[in-house]
Amino acid sequence: MVSGPRGRGEGCVAILVFWVFAALAVTAAFVVILHRDIVRSALALIVCLGSLAVLFAQLSAPLLAVLQVVLYAGAIMMLFLFVIMMLRRDAPPEPEAPRLRRQVATLLAVFLWGLLTLAISGASVQPAAAAEPLVSVAHLSRVLFFKYLYPFELISLLILTAIVGVVILSKKRI
Repeated sequence: MVSGPRGRGEGCVAILVFWVFAALAVTAAFVVILHRDIVRSALALIVCLGSLAVLFAQLSAPLLAVLQVVLYAGAIMMLFLFVIMMLRRDAPPEPEAPRLRRQVATLLAVFLWGLLTLAISGASVQPAAAAEPLVSVAHLSRVLFFKYLYPFELISLLILTAIVGVVILSKKRI
């Protein structure tokens, strides 16, 4: 995000922002996996995707950050929540998982966590040099909206048709 040499304070703030949002993303991902309520899991996934957007922005990838928020945390997650709310009416509670299965899953998770920690501790962390982007956002938009305009519009019509279909199906159920 910042071009040129960084001062000592700016580097510390960038590292702090990275660790805070990385921890938030990992914590939200664990909530997605471990929480029993599917709506809260979906909301935790939105938090995880938002944290990843902040990390993309910190990596000087504003297009990916905006796409992460608009497409994933916005459109797709709202679709997930709509489907969850539509299909979840008076759902019976799920039965408890067998004790052996939970113990095996916990042991596997601890093993994989240890393996990941071992791999990360052996890796050297060197700041990457700022590289010029291979494709600029302006070039990408010219290609998307001029060369591939018709396929882009066909996809938008397909998505619009799917949305209208979902609305019609949901009105029949109510």
